[in-house]
Amino acid sequence: MTRWRRILPAALAGIACAIPGFASTALTQDKTAWSVEASHGASFTYRVTLDEATWSSVDSSPDGRMLLFDILGDLYTLPVAGGDAVRITSGAAYDVQPRFSPDGRHILFVSDRAGGSDVWIADADGRSARRLSHEKNATVMSPVWSRDGSSVFALRRDDLMADDRYELVRFAVADGSMTRIVDRQRNPLGPVPSPDGKWLYFTTMAERGIDRVELASGRIQPVVRGDGGASRPALSPDGRWLAFGRRAGNAVRPVLRDLRTGAERVLNAEFDWDQQDNPESDVDLLPGFGFTPDSAALIYAAGGKVRRLDMISGTLAAIPFRAQVEQQVQRRWTVENRLSSDPLRLRMLRWTHEAPDGRTLFFAAAGKIYRHDVRSGQARRIVDGPGLEYSPAVSPDGRWLAYVGWTDAGAGHIYRTPVDRLAPERLTNSAGHYEHLAWSPDGTKLVYVKSSGGELRGEANLTESLAKTVEWIDVARPAAAQIVARVGSRGDRRQEMRPSFSGDGTRIYFTESPKRRQATTLFSAALDGSERRAIARFRFADDVMPSPDGKWIAFTEQFDAYLAPFPASVGGPVEIDPRKAGSVRRLSSNGGYFVNWADGGRSVSWGWGPRYHKVAVATGKPATAIDIAVREPRAIGAGRVLLSGARIVTMGPAGMIERGDVLVENDRIVQVGAAGSLRGATGARVIDVSGKTIIPGFVDVHNHYRQGRNAELFPEMDWGYVIQLAYGVTTVRDPSARSQSIFTQAEMIETGRSWGPRVFSTGEPLYWDETAFSKPPQTLEEVRQGVRRLKAIGAAAIKLYTLPRREQRQWVLQAAREEGLLAIPEGAQKIAFDLTLLTDGYSTLEHAIKTAPLRADVLGLFKATGIPLVPTLTVGPGGGAEDFFYARGGVAQDEKLLRFTPLNEVAARDRLRAARSEGSWYFQHLARSSADVLRAGGKLALGAHGNLEGLGVHWEMWAMADGGLTPMETLYAATMGSADAMGLSRDVGSIESGKRADLAILDANPLDDIRNSNSVGLVMKGGLLWNAATMDQIWPQARPFPGFYWRKQP
Repeated sequence: MTRWRRILPAALAGIACAIPGFASTALTQDKTAWSVEASHGASFTYRVTLDEATWSSVDSSPDGRMLLFDILGDLYTLPVAGGDAVRITSGAAYDVQPRFSPDGRHILFVSDRAGGSDVWIADADGRSARRLSHEKNATVMSPVWSRDGSSVFALRRDDLMADDRYELVRFAVADGSMTRIVDRQRNPLGPVPSPDGKWLYFTTMAERGIDRVELASGRIQPVVRGDGGASRPALSPDGRWLAFGRRAGNAVRPVLRDLRTGAERVLNAEFDWDQQDNPESDVDLLPGFGFTPDSAALIYAAGGKVRRLDMISGTLAAIPFRAQVEQQVQRRWTVENRLSSDPLRLRMLRWTHEAPDGRTLFFAAAGKIYRHDVRSGQARRIVDGPGLEYSPAVSPDGRWLAYVGWTDAGAGHIYRTPVDRLAPERLTNSAGHYEHLAWSPDGTKLVYVKSSGGELRGEANLTESLAKTVEWIDVARPAAAQIVARVGSRGDRRQEMRPSFSGDGTRIYFTESPKRRQATTLFSAALDGSERRAIARFRFADDVMPSPDGKWIAFTEQFDAYLAPFPASVGGPVEIDPRKAGSVRRLSSNGGYFVNWADGGRSVSWGWGPRYHKVAVATGKPATAIDIAVREPRAIGAGRVLLSGARIVTMGPAGMIERGDVLVENDRIVQVGAAGSLRGATGARVIDVSGKTIIPGFVDVHNHYRQGRNAELFPEMDWGYVIQLAYGVTTVRDPSARSQSIFTQAEMIETGRSWGPRVFSTGEPLYWDETAFSKPPQTLEEVRQGVRRLKAIGAAAIKLYTLPRREQRQWVLQAAREEGLLAIPEGAQKIAFDLTLLTDGYSTLEHAIKTAPLRADVLGLFKATGIPLVPTLTVGPGGGAEDFFYARGGVAQDEKLLRFTPLNEVAARDRLRAARSEGSWYFQHLARSSADVLRAGGKLALGAHGNLEGLGVHWEMWAMADGGLTPMETLYAATMGSADAMGLSRDVGSIESGKRADLAILDANPLDDIRNSNSVGLVMKGGLLWNAATMDQIWPQARPFPGFYWRKQP
C-alpha cells in the first residue's frame, strides 16, 4: 500500500519566504569547512623523477643565476646551467605561471589554494605566501610585476560572462585593489611591461597582433600585425628587442623585432603549438618565457625541455633538469553499474497530477499513460495497445481523461476517454503535434499547444518547431479550433509552455520565453485571443500555473517549485524573483516540475521523477509525498540462437578466435568457442555468419543527441537512435542533455517502445552559467541537492561542466561519491583545469587536453590515476575529425547514412566543408597524444560527441587510429575501454560468457583495416538481432522496420 509521506522541514528547506543573504552566508560557512588541499577521498602519492614537462612557464631571476618554472602544479627553481630542480611549493593546490619580482626577493604565481583562481605572492623560496587577488567568479592568469614592483598586471576573465574574453587589470601589491587597464573587447593576453615602466605590451586577440597601452593615459597603439598571429610578447631588459611567437606553416616560431628599426627576423627554433584556436585556454597562448637579464638570450620551455636561445649566434641549447615530483593525488572515483534483466522501474514520470477526489494519480512515462491508485499503490496502463500516449489531463469532474495519442504512421491527435473504462474518442480532425492539455473549469473545453513537429522530422535547425500556437477546442464540437496566441519556442533544453484557463473560464493563461537566458512572461488573453495582458515576469520559469481563485501563482524555476501571490497590479508585468526578499515561497529543494492545483485550488502539487508532492497553501505545513512504483518488462531476446563460423574478436581473455561460435540465450552470452565446439548449442536457432567478424557492440561514452531537446513528445522510431544501432553502437552515454527528453527516450528504448542503443545520461550538467536549466552552485549543499535531484530521475553519472572554481569541482565529486554516481567532467579545453581533474580523481577526462604532445609528467599521471581519457577527436579547436572526414567527401554516398538520416541533415553538414592544409588538422596531434597516453599505460575510451550520429563513432575510431593506434587498440578503446569508463565492464565491452549479448557482426575484417569497422551487417543488442542495412529485426521474431514519421507524412 502506498501512503502519503511527510517530508521533514529540513529536507524541504521550508515553505517560508525567501531570506535575503542566505546564499552568501552558506558560501562563507562552506568555504570555512572546505579546503582544496585536503584529501576528500582515497588518495596516494604520485612520485616520479622527470627530465621533461608539459607546458611549463619559465622565468629568469634578476641576477641571472636561477630559473623558476612549474611542473604539474608545483613551482621549482633551477640553476641557470641546469641540474637538480628544487621544489619550492607543494601540496594539492595548483601553482603555475611563476615570475620573479624585479628585486628577486619575491615570486608571483597563480594558485587555486584558496578555492579558485587567484594571484599569489611569496618569498623567493616559496614561503610566506599571501593572496593578492580575491576573486569569487573570475579566472586570472599570466601575472607580471610592474617594473617598480609596486603592482601586478594580470589577465582576468569574468566566469559569469557568456564568452571567454579577458580584460587586463592591475592589482596594487599594498592592498590588492584592482584597476582595469584594457577592456575585454580587445581580449588582451600575455601582458609584459616595458623596461621604463611606461607601457604595457600585450597580444590582442581581436586583431591577432600586439598592441601597447600607455599606463599614464590609457592610449593604445598597434605594434605588430601580420599573418600567423603574435603570441605572448616578451621584452628584453635593454628595451631593444620584442620577442613573440608566430605561426609559420605547421610550426610556431619565435620572432624577434628590433624596436629601434622595426626589423623582424624569424629565429631558428620552435615553440610548442600555441592556443590561438582555443579561446577557452587558461594558460595563455604560449607558456611564459623571457629574456636573460643581459638581454643576450631567450629562456623558454618547448618540447618538454627548458631551452636557451642565443640572440647573436642563434645557438639553441637545452638546459637539463632533474625534478623529483611528488603529488598527493585522489584515486579515481568509479562505480560498478550492473545491467539487470528484471523489469525496469520507470523513473521519468511526467504530467503527474491527481483526480479531483485525490484517490488516483495520472501520469505519462516511457510513451504510455498510467493511473496510480493511491490506496493500493498499484499503477497500470490506461491504453494498452499500439502507439504512444502523452500529456494526460483529468477533467474537473473526474469523469474524463484527455490525452495526446501518437503513431508514426498517423502523427498526433487529441483523445478523451471515460476514466472508468477505455473508450477513446478522437477530438481532433487534423493530425498534428499536440501537447500540454488542460481543461476549462466547466469541463467543456481543452486548451493545448500545437507545434509543427519539426524536431520529430529530424530537421537540422529545428526551424519549423519554432512555430507554435496556443489553441482550444470545444469537446462537444471539436471540429474548429480557436487560436489564442502564436508563440515562439523556448529554445534548447527548456520545457515548453503549459497553458491553462482562468478560474471563471473566460481567459487563457500562457507564457513566452524567447531564449534560455531570457525572462519568462505570463500573459492572459480572452478566448478569441483579444485583450492580451502581461501579468508577471520571471527570470527563468518553465511552468506557471495561476490558482483557480486567482490569488496565487505556482511556478517552477531551475528545477524547483515555488509559490507567489498573484500580482494585483494591472499596469504591466510584475517581477517575481525567488532570489529577492518578499512573499515567494520555495516549495521544493530536490526537484520539481509539472506544478498543478489540487483539492479545489487549496493545495499545490508537483512531481519529480517517481515521486508526487502536495502542500496545502493555507497551512504551509511540510509537503507530503507519494512514491510511484511502476515497472515494465525490458525488451530483450528470448530463446537460444547460435552465431556460427565467424572470426571472433572477444576483447576478453580468449583473445581472437579465427573461426568460432557465439551461443546466446535470451539477453546473455552463454558460450564462446571454436566453431562446432559448444556443447550447449543443441536445439538453438543457427545463423551462419561464416566469413564475417564479430566484435563487441560499440560503446560511446560521450554521445550528444541534439534532436528534440525541447520536445515534449517523441516518435516511435527516432532516427538519431536507430541509426546508431545500425552502425553497431549498442550502448551510449549522453553527458549533457535535457532530463525530460533523454530519460523518457531511454526508458522507451529499454522497454521496446522505440529502437536504439542502450541509453545512459547525466541529464542537465552542473553548469557554470546561470540559465533556465542551470544554477551555478555556491555551496556544497547546493551541489548535493542537484546531484540528488538528478539521481532521482535516472542519472547514472553527474556531469561537471566547466565550473570555474576548483572547490566547486571538488564539491561535485564529493556529492557524486556520497550518492554512488560516476562524476564526469567537461575537459573544457583548459590545460590547468584538466590536470586538476586528474589529480582530484574524477571518473573520466572528457575531451583531449589541448596541448600536444603530452610529456612524461602528464602521461605518468594518466597511468598512475587510471582515469580514462575520452579524447572526442571529432570536435575541438584547430580542426576536428568531423570536418576532416566531411572535407574528404563521400559522406553523401554512404547508403546507410542516407537511409536513416533526413536528407537535409546530411546536406546541411556536408556542404559546409572546412579547408585546411595537410598537417594543420590539430585533431591529428591530439590523436597522437591519445596514443601516447595508452602506450604509457593509461586508458582510452571512445566518445564521438554525436558528430555525426552513428557514422561519427567510426570517424572517431579512424581518427584515433590515425594517431598511431593499431586496429586492435582502437577497437578495444571503443568497446572494453569505454565499458570500463562507464562502470559497465562486467556486462558489456567483451564477448564472454555471462555478459550481455551486444555484438556487431562485420562483413569485413577491421583488424586488416580499421575503416572496415563501417561494414556492420548485423547488430545484436541484449539478444535482439537486426539487419543493420535495413533495421529489420531478425531474432527472436521477424519484424520489418516500421519506418520513420517524417518519411510517412506528406
